[in-house]
Amino acid sequence: MKKLVVSSLLVSLLVFVVGCGNQTEQVVIPQSFFSEEELDSIIKEMEVEGEVDVTINEDGNLVYNMPKDEYDEMMEEFRDNIDDMIEDVLEDETLSAVTDISVNNRYNSFDVTVDRAVFEESFQGMFILGLGISGVMYQTFDNTSDSDSVTFNYIDQATGEVYDTVVYPDALEEME
Repeated sequence: MKKLVVSSLLVSLLVFVVGCGNQTEQVVIPQSFFSEEELDSIIKEMEVEGEVDVTINEDGNLVYNMPKDEYDEMMEEFRDNIDDMIEDVLEDETLSAVTDISVNNRYNSFDVTVDRAVFEESFQGMFILGLGISGVMYQTFDNTSDSDSVTFNYIDQATGEVYDTVVYPDALEEME
């Protein structure tokens, strides 16, 4: 699933990259996000567009440059999408165990406050998977951080204590 999300995201990035400006941002996507077949397909698609110079580092990571303004727009869209996901969760009546979600400005640390008893007896935690993948994608493309990990702290509403912590992408790798 992670690879499907990443592949879709990369193809959508082609829409953003329509011209070269003077300022560019280098985007590096880890090779672990793709199978060899997916990587070949992505490179061919980018070459067809003729607007992106794609290289593969010795470590297998996919590297290309995109105009800075397009990069900034892409990152803003990432932030907006994560904020919208949080808002949707908090407004969704079927996720009644989730009482609050806060995130830092780097989108690498989320505090999820829940009615622990209800939360642990339900499947309401599945929404975290989407936030986790989105957070990891943000970290992957954010050139201001060396870390690609995203931490989710689960806080018991009754006690205010963190009772569990999940770190992505480690949690995704454990699911495979």
